[in-house]
Amino acid sequence: MRLSASDWQLAQQSAIQLYETSDFSLFPKRLIDVVRHLVGGDSCWVNHIDMRSGKNEWSGTMQRGDAWREAPDPPGIDATFRRLFHQHPLIRAVESDGWLKPTRVSDLVPTSVWTSSGLYREFYREDKVIRQLAFALSLRSGVAVLVNINRSGRDFSQRDVEILSAVQSDFVKAYSLCRQTEQWKDRSAAIEWSRQGGANRAAVFMHEDGRVYWISPWSVDWLCRALDQTDSCGLTNSLREMAAGRDCEYRKKIRWRRSPAPGGTLWLEEKQLPECAQLTKREKEIAKWAALGKLNCEIAVILNISPRTVQKHLENVFRKLRLASRHDILGWDFSQVA
Repeated sequence: MRLSASDWQLAQQSAIQLYETSDFSLFPKRLIDVVRHLVGGDSCWVNHIDMRSGKNEWSGTMQRGDAWREAPDPPGIDATFRRLFHQHPLIRAVESDGWLKPTRVSDLVPTSVWTSSGLYREFYREDKVIRQLAFALSLRSGVAVLVNINRSGRDFSQRDVEILSAVQSDFVKAYSLCRQTEQWKDRSAAIEWSRQGGANRAAVFMHEDGRVYWISPWSVDWLCRALDQTDSCGLTNSLREMAAGRDCEYRKKIRWRRSPAPGGTLWLEEKQLPECAQLTKREKEIAKWAALGKLNCEIAVILNISPRTVQKHLENVFRKLRLASRHDILGWDFSQVA
């Protein structure tokens, strides 16, 4: 099927809109708006799928009548999708071909086969997702970025497939350009921040699948000591655990955050001893035990005072040191405080 002149013009305008998007956080929304304008659909999603585990992070829009609304990201990993995602015909096509051009589910399997699958019955049926059309934006480090358009009624036409085929390469280039620009800005800022803090600040660059591929060299010795590691293998494994959100003991020693930019740069710094001059002798003593993880009742026994007195002193400590909660004081070393 040949596209009409108006469809070609529409495709070119859509590509230009994405090339003009420089803020990566806005790219999924702009892409969804463009795709929805090109082919319609009841819902449209940008999916980041780990092809090994089925972990799926997505954002998109769903239609309710004539109104479109932003659909929030689901809380955590959907266990049903993770368990059954290999049954999806489009996922199998990515696994087989290493890429996905604009493809309908009906191009791969009969509708009856799709609707009888466990994935459809347990995951898609509730939203009446019968028709799907998807294409790939990226496949890096085992993570596939797919654009997925859903319908509950009529199937997507050959024209829908052709117009997305015409713009896919431009969409891929626009996505890659925006992604690389965001990564460059984020990593440059992290390196500068780390240098300013000296050896006790680190910038760690990660692949999308969580693998570490660069650590600021001036921070390696400090990180090995802080994470109780003696070699690069142990160090990278500890950093992966931290990035994955596991509750690790060394979080008490390190303050950290992860960038929302692609790849997720880790920003790490040593938890510094706060300015304690304004604390009384008793407050310093109680803060020392609280930093070691002791409960109020335990501190009360150690110091031979009441738990209520301990709590009152801790409230003063948090206020004076501008701490939000007991968690913020964990791991701080008060042993050298006079």
